[in-house]
Amino acid sequence: MKKLILCLALILAAVSLSAYGVSFRPDIYYTQKEAPREAAHTYEAWLKLPKGYAGRAGCITGNFDMTCHSVIFEVHAAGHPRLYIMGKNFRTADIKFTSVNAATGKFVHLAIVLDEEKHEARCYLNGKLRETVTEAPMPSAVRPLSDFETVDPAIPLIIGGDRRYGNGAYFHGQLLSVAEFSTMRSEKEIRGDMYDPDPGDPGLLFYYDLRKAEGKDVLEDLAGNYPAYREKNPNYTKPEDMWSEEKDIDNGPIAWSIAFLGDTQVVNDLYPEKFHLLIDAILAKKDEYNIKYVMGLGDITNRNLPREWELAKEQYDRLNGVIPWGVVIGNHDGSKEYNAAFGTPEYRASCDGVFEEGKIDNSYRFLTVGQNKYIVFTLEYGPRDEVMEWAGKLIDEHPECKAIITTHCYLFRDGTTMDAKDMYPAAGRPNNGDDLWEKYFRKHKNIQLVICGHDPWDLVVCRQEKGDAGNMVTQFLIDPQGTDANLKGACLICFLGFSEDGKKAYVRYWSADRDMYYIKDNQYEVDLE
Repeated sequence: MKKLILCLALILAAVSLSAYGVSFRPDIYYTQKEAPREAAHTYEAWLKLPKGYAGRAGCITGNFDMTCHSVIFEVHAAGHPRLYIMGKNFRTADIKFTSVNAATGKFVHLAIVLDEEKHEARCYLNGKLRETVTEAPMPSAVRPLSDFETVDPAIPLIIGGDRRYGNGAYFHGQLLSVAEFSTMRSEKEIRGDMYDPDPGDPGLLFYYDLRKAEGKDVLEDLAGNYPAYREKNPNYTKPEDMWSEEKDIDNGPIAWSIAFLGDTQVVNDLYPEKFHLLIDAILAKKDEYNIKYVMGLGDITNRNLPREWELAKEQYDRLNGVIPWGVVIGNHDGSKEYNAAFGTPEYRASCDGVFEEGKIDNSYRFLTVGQNKYIVFTLEYGPRDEVMEWAGKLIDEHPECKAIITTHCYLFRDGTTMDAKDMYPAAGRPNNGDDLWEKYFRKHKNIQLVICGHDPWDLVVCRQEKGDAGNMVTQFLIDPQGTDANLKGACLICFLGFSEDGKKAYVRYWSADRDMYYIKDNQYEVDLE
């Protein structure tokens, strides 16, 4: 009798819920303002997808922004539920339930329980266990799942999508409710959750009832912890604007350029067979862009491994005698290994000076192009005050030169200088981006450019602000590591072109893997004065 009542209840629930639910778009999402303070171990949702939906159905909740410390709860291709976790050094647990199909054309209740003690994940459909996946079929998950740090406090969750640029993985069906628990729910508890979780349950992280919520500006968290707010996605890009061919870009005004390689760590570690494409493209475009310098912006390696250093050195050395070049040290790069790989007599000879004898972590060189004279710095990660005072003295001693500063960590993706509250500050280092600006960069009238990597983003971010002397300081963030992770090695190069008089700059963001320009908004002009 109890089974009959439960079956009737399920049928009635499906019928009564079918008139409700929230549909999602890539340009609109709901976002938490604060990330859950505990990692989830149970993920639940009422959802509806077209029957037989073959493509990727999209994220139910996710904070994945192409960096590590991220999690996605989604329905993947062919209706298969999936839990994707990315932890330190981009180590991943990719858990797909290939025996379960949530694309039924009807509302179904989906639940995934992550059991770290047993190293397994369990998938439930309409309150019934349908599939168990152990760690064995997940070859990339070589450590206990507890080591993956599934929720980073700095990254709030998106409901019905995630934080990748353009929100291309938004949910393609309807959601009626979403709940996550810090505890592992039993089958009996999951059945009870189908008819509204208990808001007082101490394990409930959040619970959104989306019935009749379509178009509302705020999703109330019935657990009272994390309301979600409807926002327009500021980074939405139409698919037709993602890639441009050579013929679609006018490079006419570019008289000469500098080629910047943002964080190469993902290509170096995960797609080493593609690393050569970066240098191939720079050499192929040497004359087209009249490339006068090549600069790496740090995180040359991902895990500071010998094979990564050998590959990076092998490829950069191809530029010797062809185009002058330099490399900044990043937080993923050990100073000992960095100096061993690049502190060669030939590289040292390319520098006009270093801060410490025997080390290339902080160096400078002079560059003259036509009537334009520059002093170009490579500075350590989160530079020390004494390093900045050394650089400032050199800048002031050469007023005939415009100064170009390169350092690994400086700008955040929102265009503000990096501070301790941002996602990946220069932890444990003397100076973050805001310190560098306030204490140093604004005070020297001939600083023209500050260029960094470190914070992964699909856009080449530009910030312009006047220094104390009224000079315009143009600052760029160039970091393709997340794009490389998402597109499996896009091999992006930023060609920063200049007008003949050096007063205008032209950003061109090129994928050496696709032989195309990446995102139309990344091809733009900047007035340097």
